[in-house]
Amino acid sequence: MAFMKEKTFVRSFLHWYQLGAVIFVVIIALAIGFAFRYSVMMQLEDITQNNNITAGYLISNHIYENHQAELDQLSSRGVDPNVQRVMDFSNLNAHMLSVMPSINVLLIKLYNDQGTLVFATSGLPALGEDDTSTALQQALEGTISTELTAPDDAVDRESPLSGKFYAETYLPVYAGHEGQEIVAVLELYLDVSEQIAGFRSVMVIFALIVVLIVFLMYLWGRFLISPAERLMRLQHARQQKLRAAIEKAPIGIILANGSPEKNKITYANGAAGQLLKKAPKTFMGRSISDVITEMESAGTSHYSTQANSAFTSITQVKPKHKTGMSARWLELIVGAGAFKDSSDNDRPFVITIVSDIDDRKQSEARQALLSEVVEKSINAIEVLDQEGRFEYANKAAESLHGVKGADIIGHTPESMAWLGDNPDDLYRQVDKAITSGLTANGTFTSKNAQGGTTWLESSVFRIPGTDLKDSKTVVIQRDITDQLSERFESQKLSLAVEQSTSMIMITNCAGEIDYVNPSFVARSGYTQEEALGKNPRILQSGLTPTSQYKDLWKHLNLGKPWQGEMLNKSKNGEPYWVNQSISALRDAQGKVTHFVAILEDITVQKEAIDRLNFLAMHDDLTQLNNRVAFNQRLEFLLDFSAEMRPQCAVLLINVDRFKEVNSDLGHEMGDKVLVEIGRRLTTVCSRQDLVARLNGDEFGVISTQVSGQNGVSDLASALIAAVAQPIIIEGISVRASISIGVEMFAQDIEDIDTILRHAELALYSKTLRTGGEYFFFQKEMDEEVARYRSLVVDMKDALEQGAFILHYQPVVHQPTGKIRSMEALLRWQHPYRGWISPVEFIPIAEQTNLIVPLGAWVVREACLQIKRWSEQGWDIPIAVNLSIIQFRGGQLHLDVERIIKETGIEPQLLHLEITESVAIGATEDVLPSLHYFHDLGIEILLDDFGTGYSSLSQLRSLPIDRLKIDRSFLKDIQEDSIDDRVIKAIIELGKSLDKHVTVEGVETEFQKQVMVDLGCVDFQGYYYFKPMSEADATNVLLAQM
Repeated sequence: MAFMKEKTFVRSFLHWYQLGAVIFVVIIALAIGFAFRYSVMMQLEDITQNNNITAGYLISNHIYENHQAELDQLSSRGVDPNVQRVMDFSNLNAHMLSVMPSINVLLIKLYNDQGTLVFATSGLPALGEDDTSTALQQALEGTISTELTAPDDAVDRESPLSGKFYAETYLPVYAGHEGQEIVAVLELYLDVSEQIAGFRSVMVIFALIVVLIVFLMYLWGRFLISPAERLMRLQHARQQKLRAAIEKAPIGIILANGSPEKNKITYANGAAGQLLKKAPKTFMGRSISDVITEMESAGTSHYSTQANSAFTSITQVKPKHKTGMSARWLELIVGAGAFKDSSDNDRPFVITIVSDIDDRKQSEARQALLSEVVEKSINAIEVLDQEGRFEYANKAAESLHGVKGADIIGHTPESMAWLGDNPDDLYRQVDKAITSGLTANGTFTSKNAQGGTTWLESSVFRIPGTDLKDSKTVVIQRDITDQLSERFESQKLSLAVEQSTSMIMITNCAGEIDYVNPSFVARSGYTQEEALGKNPRILQSGLTPTSQYKDLWKHLNLGKPWQGEMLNKSKNGEPYWVNQSISALRDAQGKVTHFVAILEDITVQKEAIDRLNFLAMHDDLTQLNNRVAFNQRLEFLLDFSAEMRPQCAVLLINVDRFKEVNSDLGHEMGDKVLVEIGRRLTTVCSRQDLVARLNGDEFGVISTQVSGQNGVSDLASALIAAVAQPIIIEGISVRASISIGVEMFAQDIEDIDTILRHAELALYSKTLRTGGEYFFFQKEMDEEVARYRSLVVDMKDALEQGAFILHYQPVVHQPTGKIRSMEALLRWQHPYRGWISPVEFIPIAEQTNLIVPLGAWVVREACLQIKRWSEQGWDIPIAVNLSIIQFRGGQLHLDVERIIKETGIEPQLLHLEITESVAIGATEDVLPSLHYFHDLGIEILLDDFGTGYSSLSQLRSLPIDRLKIDRSFLKDIQEDSIDDRVIKAIIELGKSLDKHVTVEGVETEFQKQVMVDLGCVDFQGYYYFKPMSEADATNVLLAQM
């Protein structure tokens, strides 16, 4: 591999540099050493020669002065040399031995002019020996020469020269001081051992210095080389690992030097050879394009290629091998690139990845086959995601439902309008499969887009994914309506129909009952024997409109199913409401043979809803219209265009000093007075006018039968006069008066709030001091408006300064006496107005949108309180009231979730309360947030239940966990009263909808006991606890430990 075989030039250079440097230093050191030694030896030789010459002169002078006679004998030419050999030099010897130590001479020899040894200070040299050395001959000629000699093991140990370094010098000896004739040669041996020893010490020190320099150079070299060497070792190790990984890779890898157009293969791993059925070495030197072209020309059973760019291509081939082995699909991905070499030059290369994709191809083929099988299956097959949305529907499913797949993909079954308000039995099983993973197999009913009902043999199961969100729910259906028709002729209903809680009735085309199930028998009172063969008219109560039956037969005659509500009558004459659906059963030829009717008993729900509907629009005490009806009438009038709207008048009526009536005569008498006042107001007004009790001692009238301000004045005067007449109750005469604020509007006002605010400003104007008067709203009432605006500013300041606080009212679980939860109630103590009622400042906050930041503050404070109590060991849920304004904008659920995360509390400890009026108007702003809260684990409470206008279908669709019965039902409750029965109906309704029920406003022992007898277990009210501060609530919790 070119980029893996790049020579590590830096590494080699550093190593050779270090070795060369050491060799260079050693050579220089040796050269310097030898030069130094040579220089020292030459200097030592010169010094020694000079010393020997000096010693020779001393000895020569000594001989001249003391031994001239011996010298003369040596100079006599005719003297026999043998005589010279035996000359007596004892005296000379004694003198020489005495002189030698002082001049550091080891040995002295004396030669005659013939080169024969005639004297030596030591007896070891043999006298008479001839010395023919060049140095002696040179001395006889007058030349002085010196030679340094190292210790010689051959020298006799008795010799003074043994183990010594010495300088041997030959000096000519003349016949006298003035003589020119050389008569002898003096050989001196000077001891230089000490000088040599000193020289050796210097050489040792020099050698140590050289070694130290070499060592320091080695350390410096290591310092320079080690990081690079470690880096190169690491790179080498990585390259080795990469090479091993590539070699052992299950995919084929082929590397080539050069560009995509011109390259040569330099490497192929074993997997490439196995996949291409060739030895890797056979690829070497060839180009990548040659290899691919060879496979193409070798005969491919299949071939496809895709060029993604000029430097990348993907080729899929299924070559035919000569070995006859079964061909497998291969994929060759060719890519080009470049890397930097050691010289920082770009080196292009081409890499080819060879993969065995035969399994993938087979899987794709199987998948394609499976998709075709599913698409062409005669069974309807649908796939839904974890959110319950359709992801796939085959042709059979489209045909079954009568829609195109594109019309249902991305939608949930509940969003399909043709499925009706109630989900089919089948899609209930889908919901169970999604939420709990339950598998369902059986026979179910379903509707199609044309309104028909079909019987399906279905299987519903969930296929888990890698993540819960990836799970899929599969629905396989087969239309068995025709088979059921045949089965019903021989076997009327299956066991599932027999055990159905719904009433099921089957009639033939003659209108005779062929079958009824046990639930029908139980509710209608007719036995099977009594019902069979009869006409369904036996169930008619006579109270269902004839138009309902006409619509029923119109649908059935057109072959369409019918669904609606009917008021039936049981055998004993008891009426009961049913939600009834009827569809036709057809034979194989499409002929109608029977009709199937499914009836659901909704009597309890209808009674409860009728009562709730009445209570939602009427005041429970006076039976007059309430505020909801009052506002709806105003909305109705404002819906008219400005040009078509009649002139209208709104009269807000307040009973003057009514608190005195309650104080003097009691609340029961006060209620009776209010009832009578309401009756008199109704008597004065026309039938077209709307009279309502808005709250407490406040009434309202909407009149469209007025002729200008004078007509309204007449009406107001008549109302005041009617109420002013004495009211006789139980023999007691009560006098009452009313004050009236009037707002007249036609084209100039477009919203209810402005109308009511104007009428209220007129009602509570400072001019109305004595009571018994009426006053029209005037634009000059700036002071009242200013007060309103001032309160708005003060609320903003209070919010910024943290002047609001929360009080807490417990909800008690009656059987245990323990506190189940707390309700957070907002309180405001104004710096100079004192405590301001929430009834006053909450509407202002809603009108000015201050309720949004204020509500967020309440949620955060409640969560912090939950956290504080949790840290003390109390997991007490806290309920927070929400306004409809907070839902607008779609940010409420995100704000609540963020606060929960920031405070770190468990979501199930936070409860959120909405009023029934909010639930009634549950729009696209409200409903998604409620579901989001519910999915987080937050419990949703429906407050003031029974005062709104919610329907049963709305209750079913809302993610409500608990109903809170409004306190108005408890105010005048008596044993076996209407309110008693209403509360019981609400409790039963809650049970049927699987929702808990809490009763609020419990103030007396009697109220509590009545609620217990009715089956209530959770209570809230002054009987148990008043709203209290955080400290008092904490003490209450401590007391329950």
